[in-house]
Amino acid sequence: PRDALIGGEYASTGAEKHAYLPLNVSWYRKHFNLPADWRGKSVWIYFEGVFRSSWVWINGGQLLYHDSGYTSFSVRLDNVSSVRYGEGQDNENVVVVRADGDGGSGWWYEGAGIYRHVYLVATSPQHIAVDGLYGASVVPDHVGVQ
Repeated sequence: PRDALIGGEYASTGAEKHAYLPLNVSWYRKHFNLPADWRGKSVWIYFEGVFRSSWVWINGGQLLYHDSGYTSFSVRLDNVSSVRYGEGQDNENVVVVRADGDGGSGWWYEGAGIYRHVYLVATSPQHIAVDGLYGASVVPDHVGVQ
């Protein structure tokens, strides 16, 4: 992960809230193979953070548009017909991410691009969904809280 803006050239025409660095669109491309024994498992790519608006493609097909630079998101791969399993160039998959840093939502320097870690995850089809647990505390009435 890295900030895609910080290495840019400062310009008087750049956005003030982005330290006068021109906002840009960043493209990322990764070639990878999925092990053959992952077939039948739940497989996804988990993005901890991409700023700001992001699009994700796998093997040429768009899977997701995510319009928040502050929330993590995941992209399922096992339910995509174009995903290939096994070794070798014939079974290679290509993930492409487009991150558009324009249209920031804060008044501070936010950066751009893939700025947090990205994970390739494989698990049993029976699993707890990503961000699938929720807990709440209950305060009994007899404690004196109203």
